[in-house]
Amino acid sequence: MNSTRLPFESWLAQLAPKGYDDEWIGRNMDLLRRRWEAGIEMQLMPMPPVPRIRDRYEEL
Repeated sequence: MNSTRLPFESWLAQLAPKGYDDEWIGRNMDLLRRRWEAGIEMQLMPMPPVPRIRDRYEEL
């Protein structure tokens, strides 16, 4: 049994409240493992940009 498995899994569990979804975590598992081993804390997931609604009359 890997002795780092439980601490890593608890670190991963802290990502969901920070805005990271399970699909993103699954796709980036290798990167996350390297960040965890380096002791790098994950920041809050940035919000996606809000698309600006184009007003055609504004350009006239």
